[in-house]
Amino acid sequence: MKSYNHKSGTNEYIVHYSDCKDMSKIKDGQIQLIFTSPPYYNLKDYSTKPRKQENQTPHSPKEYNQTYEEYLIEMLQVWKECARVLSNTGVLIVNIDVIKYKTKGGNIIPIPFDFISQCTKLGLGCKDIWIYKKLTGVPFQFGKKLKNRHEYLLVFSKNNRYKWNIDDVREPYPKNYIYPEGHKRRNSIGQAPSSVWEYFPPFQTGNHHYHYCPFPDGMVDRAIKLFTDKNDWVLDPFLGSGKVVSRAKALSRNGIGYEINEHFNTIIEKMISQTIHGSGLINKETSTKKSNRQTLSNFLMEKQQKVEE
Repeated sequence: MKSYNHKSGTNEYIVHYSDCKDMSKIKDGQIQLIFTSPPYYNLKDYSTKPRKQENQTPHSPKEYNQTYEEYLIEMLQVWKECARVLSNTGVLIVNIDVIKYKTKGGNIIPIPFDFISQCTKLGLGCKDIWIYKKLTGVPFQFGKKLKNRHEYLLVFSKNNRYKWNIDDVREPYPKNYIYPEGHKRRNSIGQAPSSVWEYFPPFQTGNHHYHYCPFPDGMVDRAIKLFTDKNDWVLDPFLGSGKVVSRAKALSRNGIGYEINEHFNTIIEKMISQTIHGSGLINKETSTKKSNRQTLSNFLMEKQQKVEE
């Protein structure tokens, strides 16, 4: 199993290029925060052999050798490992959305709610559900469905003793903000964030996308600050671009990631070892340049069309 290990001061950053269904390199209860976005079952990059056409079912993706039921069985193995490595004061956050089909009867596939059921049975109670509101979303609507501009952030923990550093993520009050009861309830530090997290998806330029779904820096930073202290361990079992471990480094936490696709190793290691500017990545979440918005829109349209096929 190939691994990448980088030390910076008192903190350590480890990436295992292997399947996260086996995270035996991590000790029981070692992790304070797991922040991840699992691949959607019909966009998974695990299988290499396509399912034979005659064996296709309505929920069998054309590209990969896996049904939705098989996908859930695999994900249950991942959640079991997450439950094992998560500390008693730790939190698991899963970024996921339903799958909407233009065909196949028009029914959604309720991935987030199936995940909640799986994790609950493992002793990971769902403590909250937040909304990741994408300030740039899929730019079209199909069938009898509205435009989808959000995803879910599912928050799990083993109990109610998880860390809660709310003062570290407070925001300035809006200008001219006045409470109906005056200023008695106004916190001098700022207001707590709402359950709707609004971010621009990171823009990617150049001749290729470095990863399909990178997290916005601000979203990862907020979760890390809210649920961990300095020198705590942060894990992403589906590391992808390396963003979670990279932000753990920026905030003086330890980071561990698992990524089964070794094609991402250069991207991950570069992301961790330095702050990337240019070279295919614009690290500005609030950019509103028309060219960048068009680049993202084209990509999202391609992704949605792939889901519908």
